[in-house]
Amino acid sequence: MAQRPFGSLHTIDKLDCLERYLKAYLKVFKNRPGIRTMYVDAFAGTGDIPTASSYDELPLGLEDQEFIVGSARRALALPECFSEYVFIEKKRGNALALEKLRAANPEKNIQIKNADANFGLRQLCAERDWQKCRAVVFLDPFGSQVDWVTLEDLGKTKAI
Repeated sequence: MAQRPFGSLHTIDKLDCLERYLKAYLKVFKNRPGIRTMYVDAFAGTGDIPTASSYDELPLGLEDQEFIVGSARRALALPECFSEYVFIEKKRGNALALEKLRAANPEKNIQIKNADANFGLRQLCAERDWQKCRAVVFLDPFGSQVDWVTLEDLGKTKAI
């Protein structure tokens, strides 16, 4: 099933910022034995973003690409690794595409939750020992799909 193109040049800037942040985050926790690190992508999609024909101008090198590397794929490609990756995706077709991404990265601990982001995040908050785990949660919804209570639960962990 083909994805509908979306986003803009700001999408690329946002993903570049995320990638730089994740690199810095992992550098901070590199020498912290006993602390597990987790990357959580609450609206993971497929791992790729189809380029929109409406882009006025794509950055050099992207003009002939059909896809832009998305947040999930960027997190997996970093030189340092998170202890665990959790990709939450409500759409079954997108979750199946993430399964292929997991199969292509067998050395990494990847969980895929085919669920609503609010449910998946609140479940994650409740089931982890946050004394020994730190996480980056990337919330990039297509609209106002994140409930306030979900944000409160994330904050209560004091580790996300």
